[in-house]
Amino acid sequence: ITEVEPRTLADRAGLKAGDCLLSLNGEQVSATSDLNRTFNELFTKAKGKLSAKIVREKKEQEITIKAEE
Repeated sequence: ITEVEPRTLADRAGLKAGDCLLSLNGEQVSATSDLNRTFNELFTKAKGKLSAKIVREKKEQEITIKAEE
């Protein structure tokens, strides 16, 4: 991830520039060219809750992204 735009799902989830996104809801992320659209589509399919596996500072982590309440 090179940039996280303010007020996006990625921003709310706490994703940061420099994070390496491995998967979203168990689906491997292979290309970043249209990541924002893919992210939003999966979030909608997941009915407001999305799981993301990332690498941050050489440590693999799993984070949960929830719709605003």
